[in-house]
Amino acid sequence: MRKSNKFAICGQLRAGKSTSKKDNVNHPSHYTAGKFETIEVIEHIVEGYSDPFVSHCIGTATKYLDRAPYKHEDITEDLRKARAYLDFAIEKLGGDNGKGTSE
Repeated sequence: MRKSNKFAICGQLRAGKSTSKKDNVNHPSHYTAGKFETIEVIEHIVEGYSDPFVSHCIGTATKYLDRAPYKHEDITEDLRKARAYLDFAIEKLGGDNGKGTSE
């Protein structure tokens, strides 16, 4: 998968090559708090999945896991959302027949 200009721009922004102007649409603080911007991590992780629905679920779960400590006062809200999307992916792959339990 070829990186688009948007992702190249994300990398430049993370490297400090942009203005310090706040951008809640393209680079909200709860997605840029760590070393890597969430969209870049998601792009890398989902490359390994061939099913588009599973890729979407894994990407969304990653988003919720990454922002959990920054977005809401109750961290468990985003953790529960991430778990739900992981369960969707597992169910799609036929992993546990939709029971959502782990060993």
